[in-house]
Amino acid sequence: MKKSTKISLVGMLLVGLATASNEVALNTRNPNRTIPIVTTPNLFKGIKLAGLPEIKFPEKEIQQPQENYKEFKYPDELPQILKHAKTIDIEPELLIAIRLAENGKDSLAYGIISNGKRYDNDKGYTLEGKFYPYTDEKEKQLYWAASTVKKNIERFEANPRGYKDFISYLANRYAPIGVKNDPTGLNNHWEKNVRFFYKKFKYPNP
Repeated sequence: MKKSTKISLVGMLLVGLATASNEVALNTRNPNRTIPIVTTPNLFKGIKLAGLPEIKFPEKEIQQPQENYKEFKYPDELPQILKHAKTIDIEPELLIAIRLAENGKDSLAYGIISNGKRYDNDKGYTLEGKFYPYTDEKEKQLYWAASTVKKNIERFEANPRGYKDFISYLANRYAPIGVKNDPTGLNNHWEKNVRFFYKKFKYPNP
């Protein structure tokens, strides 16, 4: 009896590990909630938000681009993108997609214009009680974009408002169509472009 019980426990452990390994790719920071980032027929009905819970980026991963990102046209910006994505707890692929969709220079790298009231500090950010100055205008834009995405993820979780997925929801707030500051209609293509780049870098080898 003792021997069979031991085998049974080991078997249960192996089954548990196998199950966990199948679920790891679909886990989210919020294990009780599934958030569809994109709608992808025949791949996943709902793509979880941010990879592994309590995800840890080893220092070398922060300093060196991951294989998925080798086609990113701004490789020098990857370390900061990975750092802020980890710090704010969002997917780096979303920030990469927004960066490429906006494709702006320095102070408009992520297409955000500060109105002087939206952000608490124009010079840097505070993390765990310590203040960090922005290294340049692109990092400021990156941090603002990451914060905007995070706030909208929280809003989407609370009330999706009928949008099919998070990118559709974000597009309506980040780049609404028909606004006065978009006279040439570039926002008409924002959602499509972000969706394309997100899938490209999230699933480079489907």
